[in-house]
Amino acid sequence: MKDRRPLDGAAGSTPGRILVVDDDALLREVFHAILITVSHQVILATDVDGAIEQLVHREIELIVSDVSMPGRSGLDLLCLLREANLDLPFILVTGAPTPEGSAMAVQFDAADYLSKPLSSDALRAAVALGLRLHRMGVPFGHNRAPL
Repeated sequence: MKDRRPLDGAAGSTPGRILVVDDDALLREVFHAILITVSHQVILATDVDGAIEQLVHREIELIVSDVSMPGRSGLDLLCLLREANLDLPFILVTGAPTPEGSAMAVQFDAADYLSKPLSSDALRAAVALGLRLHRMGVPFGHNRAPL
């Protein structure tokens, strides 16, 4: 894996490298458009395999992923990252929130669990908080209870 240092500057004050994972092309583009308005570098992936490929080849600071995708889900990706001990903030976005999904997000230490539709401000705020905590050294992925 690549080095995960922030781009430069103080925690939370500089753009981040954000991986957006969603099988819906329109939502990927909407999230991209929202995040570039605050100068983030946004990398797009259509599924879990594409996300893993990006994580291997790029320096990513935060992940925003849809929960429900064909094949493996955003929760599957979150679990894979935590099992690999990747300490990245991970924001799950879902159109159908469930208590089970919420519990999994907590168990695997997601930075946030957002419901669609969500506002531009809500997405930008969740990303800013995740980046700020990550750059301050707050660990993600360490709350996992044994299965």
